[in-house]
Amino acid sequence: MPAARVFRSSAASARRLRANAVEKYAFIDAAAVLIFAVAAWLWVRNLQPGRVTDTEILDLRGLLAAVGQNPEHADEHPLELHSWVKHLILDLPFGGDDEEDEVALLSDTGAPVLGSRGTAHTENQTVVLRLDMDVSKVRPGRYYLGVRHPGTDWTRYPVHVL
Repeated sequence: MPAARVFRSSAASARRLRANAVEKYAFIDAAAVLIFAVAAWLWVRNLQPGRVTDTEILDLRGLLAAVGQNPEHADEHPLELHSWVKHLILDLPFGGDDEEDEVALLSDTGAPVLGSRGTAHTENQTVVLRLDMDVSKVRPGRYYLGVRHPGTDWTRYPVHVL
């Protein structure tokens, strides 16, 4: 009988060791699945075309400028500019290669609130101006996006900073 007792004790001990090993591997498997799921989510999120970046493109071609025309009518459909923007790409209705332009967010009074400079280039028959402009430095609200060659008057477009 003592041999049977030793055998049962040994078998019970082996079952406990197997159970502990299964629990240990189950934890490792769950952690691996979780890590894989997070990595897959991040990968898919970065593939989406509408993902948030710090660059925004504004197409000013064909828009009604607020100066020299009916400003009340021009304000009906302002451009939208997000506060997380750090870089702007503007498609301009005017200008040419290698011309320096000034761009500013203007208050209702016309005072520059935030400004930058850049050189316009023609890309695919469109005058494009790329510039750094950290919009997070201004409060959300209504402004005008002013564009001009140095020394000339602003061409203003209504813009709403979100």
